[in-house]
Amino acid sequence: MSEHIVVEVRVIIAPEEFDAVQATLKARDPRVTARGSSPARSLTGLATCATCGGVMT
Repeated sequence: MSEHIVVEVRVIIAPEEFDAVQATLKARDPRVTARGSSPARSLTGLATCATCGGVMT
């Protein structure tokens, strides 16, 4: 048997901003994916090597 627990949390995104983002997402063509969104590329240019200081490519 499962039990539901209700926990109150503070708002971190204004409802108006959430609604605007949702409208933008719904307006996008679902057949088109974001370029460069593969997990291997998500840190490109942001992560650096601790040994040589080079950036991840």
